[in-house]
Amino acid sequence: MQVVCRGEEEALTLQAVHAAATAGKRFESLLKRACKNYRELLSLGLVEDHALHRERVETLPEEERNEALDALDEYDKLVEAFRKFVESKAFLDFKGWTWGENFVKWAGKERISVGYAGVERERAAEYFLMDIPLEYEIPVDKTVADLYELYRLTYLADLRIPTQTESESLLIQFLEYTKKWSRSQLEWLVKNVYPLTDESGGFWTLVSKILALVSLRDVWEEILHAVEGYIQDELEKSPQFEVLKRMLGDWEASRDIRKMIEDVKTEIVEKYANTIADPSKVKEEFFARVREVYSERVAPESKILEVYEEIKPLIPPEKVALTRGGLLEAIRWAFLRPQSTVEGFASVKIFPLMLTTEQAKEIAAKILEKVTKKPPAPPPKVELVKVKMLEDMPMFVGADLKTYGPFKKREVYEIPKENAETLVKKGMAIYIWEEEAYEKERATVKESMEKLGKYERLAYFLNERPKWRYISFSDQIEMLKEIVKGWTDKDYQTFYDMYPDKVKEVAPTFSLLGLPIPPPPAVPETVPALKAELEEEKIKRREAEIKAEEEKKKAEAVAVAVEVAPPPIKEPVPAEEQVVRRECYETFRKLWDEIKKAGAMEVGIPTVSGRTGIGASFIRKALTYAYEKQLEKIDKLANELIECQCEIELKEKGVGHLKCQKSSDQKKST
Repeated sequence: MQVVCRGEEEALTLQAVHAAATAGKRFESLLKRACKNYRELLSLGLVEDHALHRERVETLPEEERNEALDALDEYDKLVEAFRKFVESKAFLDFKGWTWGENFVKWAGKERISVGYAGVERERAAEYFLMDIPLEYEIPVDKTVADLYELYRLTYLADLRIPTQTESESLLIQFLEYTKKWSRSQLEWLVKNVYPLTDESGGFWTLVSKILALVSLRDVWEEILHAVEGYIQDELEKSPQFEVLKRMLGDWEASRDIRKMIEDVKTEIVEKYANTIADPSKVKEEFFARVREVYSERVAPESKILEVYEEIKPLIPPEKVALTRGGLLEAIRWAFLRPQSTVEGFASVKIFPLMLTTEQAKEIAAKILEKVTKKPPAPPPKVELVKVKMLEDMPMFVGADLKTYGPFKKREVYEIPKENAETLVKKGMAIYIWEEEAYEKERATVKESMEKLGKYERLAYFLNERPKWRYISFSDQIEMLKEIVKGWTDKDYQTFYDMYPDKVKEVAPTFSLLGLPIPPPPAVPETVPALKAELEEEKIKRREAEIKAEEEKKKAEAVAVAVEVAPPPIKEPVPAEEQVVRRECYETFRKLWDEIKKAGAMEVGIPTVSGRTGIGASFIRKALTYAYEKQLEKIDKLANELIECQCEIELKEKGVGHLKCQKSSDQKKST
């Protein structure tokens, strides 16, 4: 999964994003090739204890040996490809445009996350992240770390896998810039709710989940929803569920339990909506609260009888025996539906027991009074503080779930303390008691710049900007625009000449602040004689490389060459010679059947495709056993075929090898 997102605060150029996307896709392709090659090496028994054993190739059968050689060749290519990857233009562009940010963000057992997060640029507006799933690619019981070790990626510092702690810290830092929640909330989310594991999907998957959250309420609903089914199963195994089924029926009883669990979940979510706590303890509280409500609604018989004894004096003496069963059932119903009204409960459950309207209402009111519980206390109020905004901002939902904003620059607003901490930390607002320090810092910078010349101002800005605590991001943009207002390419070149040590800072700073990047410093022209000398040296070096490459190819060709005569250039075959070849072929087929009837060997006849050297060698090997049996006719025919240099093309099913079924003694004699 991957994404390119644009933030709301600044417009960073896309070079880093494009470089990260290109490098990420190329790295994913190499990893999947490596996984496939890893499986082949394991199946051939060439890998043991994360080490490659090339010497085992010699012990393999001929067919497997060819496969092993191909697998080893692919392994060598992959090792070289990974080395070249970190030297490729895309990867070097990534390192340059991201200020040396680590390419690998996190690695689990079967997943690895890479990309550009912009953390080195202070709230980068655009980023590119991708998770590379390898669970269906990597060999069974092997991990990404094993892959790294086998293909020597551990020796490439630019592809270093960060530790779990480093990855979590990077994730929290990145989310601070994008989600704009407090660090304590984000740390709680990463460590307790969305841990960085293979099961959670990887770095980008967690980022997308957390960015989709509106508030902590969504988190608590997700946490409690995961245990709802387990709690319902436990309740349906209790004896009280049988009472509930007798009163409501099977389907209605299950539905009532689900509704009760939903109500309790809403109550717990409201309690913890804007706070962070141990999820395991909250789950325990949820389960205990559900059991409590369940026991209240499906009350035990002792509680039913206790309520009945309290309403018994309200029943006319002559009707006590007649109404006892009905009133006990009504009390059970009242515990199950404590929110019922007195009139409705009296008319449906009490009045049909042959009581008057006044008696029914009085008894119903008494029953509901005994079964109704007081509502829980309201949640504590959220503390509000005053802040002065340093930038314009849209409205947002505060920690107390109320809407605040939109906000205007330099205006004072009262917002929840938790939200104020986040805005102050991001440099988007200051506390009202810090306003004096803010104004003092602005005045100091303004006074210092007024004393400087045209080019000294830009140098001062580049030096001092990282030290400013209160000057907002938007103020910095306006300040830089004012400094370079009206500058031409010549002015920038003069600045580069005066401050050569600032050349590397100019383009990134302009890019970070969302301003057009000034032209790069001009490169002085090379002296013609020196230029010609460099060009000549370059040509010589290129010719040497080509010569070395050709020698290398010749050496490889000699190393893998099979002892086979090169195929001659085919010439048209005369019609008379074709008739002779056909007769030879028919005669050879008849004699071949005699060999097979004699039980000499099980033979597969390869197609020689005009290579008469191979054909001659093959005929000699095929007729070895016939020599032993003194089949003179076949021996004579074989010599004739070799002398004639016949082109034999036998298209048989299952061809390609010669397999002898003889004892070891016969093989030695052969």
